[in-house]
Amino acid sequence: MAQGEGCQLFCKIFLNDLLVNTLIDPGAGITIAEKSIAHKIDPVSGNYEIIAANGTNLELVGQIETSLRIGNLSISKTILVADGLPSSILILGNDILVPHNCKIDYKTKFMYLDGSGPISFNFQGGEPNGQIGRASCRERV
Repeated sequence: MAQGEGCQLFCKIFLNDLLVNTLIDPGAGITIAEKSIAHKIDPVSGNYEIIAANGTNLELVGQIETSLRIGNLSISKTILVADGLPSSILILGNDILVPHNCKIDYKTKFMYLDGSGPISFNFQGGEPNGQIGRASCRERV
């Protein structure tokens, strides 16, 4: 297997003042945090279902107002908090990657967002291990 094939991309970013292990996931529609890294969780009103890429349901436990620092870029964002993700992880989804014109250079192992400067990432994993790699949100009607 070639380097990076079947692997996930991780970088470190600041969620408020906490340095967190972050999955860079261009297949995820939303950015979502695992509940152990969300110190103050505000309940979410409404009835939401979070479905992971592997089809499993995640329990949505709330949302947090955050300041994300990705390289030199600071972003204020409300992100959802879920139970059932791998421990202490943040999934960085397209709600941040697309508006900030994300470019991922697999050869140099740098990600670029508008205004961020180069952000190094590393490959973790190997063969797909069944862990959640994508999450999307929809409101139940």
